[in-house]
Amino acid sequence: MNRSPSPYPAGGTPKIVCGRDRGRRFTQDLFTISVSGVAVPARTTLVVRINGTRIDTVEVDDHGDARLTRRRVQLPPIMRLELNELVTVSLGSGGLVLSTHN
Repeated sequence: MNRSPSPYPAGGTPKIVCGRDRGRRFTQDLFTISVSGVAVPARTTLVVRINGTRIDTVEVDDHGDARLTRRRVQLPPIMRLELNELVTVSLGSGGLVLSTHN
């Protein structure tokens, strides 16, 4: 019997990883937010915020993962993750999916 893949990830603990690399190699800042193992259907759009400020949206793949990457010569101050910023990932309706302090 052929089964279509489940829209939900198979097990695992949902997590969020935030990072910034000052780009020594390419002389650009690199900002990345990755989420994995989130229990929402594939192709769900999630909203990424830092300290309540909307940064962008990401779409969840078939494995429950999503990634937001920005590369610039100089990132906006909020994307530098220099302090103890609160990073949240939520549904478009506002329901919290994951959060962490970087």
